[in-house]
Amino acid sequence: MTNPVRRKIKKQAWLWTNEVGEYVLGKKRLYHGFLRDKTADDWRIYQEAKAAAKKVVDVAKPAHYDDLKKKLETRDDKRRLYRLAKAHHGQTEDIKKFSLMFLMKNDESGHVPTNRKRAMKRWHEYFERIPTSAYNLCPPAHGHMQNIIV
Repeated sequence: MTNPVRRKIKKQAWLWTNEVGEYVLGKKRLYHGFLRDKTADDWRIYQEAKAAAKKVVDVAKPAHYDDLKKKLETRDDKRRLYRLAKAHHGQTEDIKKFSLMFLMKNDESGHVPTNRKRAMKRWHEYFERIPTSAYNLCPPAHGHMQNIIV
């Protein structure tokens, strides 16, 4: 989940076993190598590494969830369930804070946009609709501005 202050997405740390981490970091290095040279061979190698990393993640994720399910079925480890619920609640609170800080109102369709770009667009449209005729504004200056001498 993204934080309104930081745009970086929090990684799923539980998924990063040594094997998964090696594949994902290798894929990242190959991608940066492609960006540096931008050759067709580098792109092909990156695509192969990306597919391999995806396969490793697709194997690791169900294995992790099966292990988690077994741990939650035992009576001794109820704390883990509460910890998961607390983490999920914290993630939903981030969304609520983001919505309250940046949006305050629903859009025209009645939905609360949680996308940052949509929120900024909504604020832009809101400020465009504010009538400026009520304020005594100086007329815009056209042409060369004269220096102010004090």
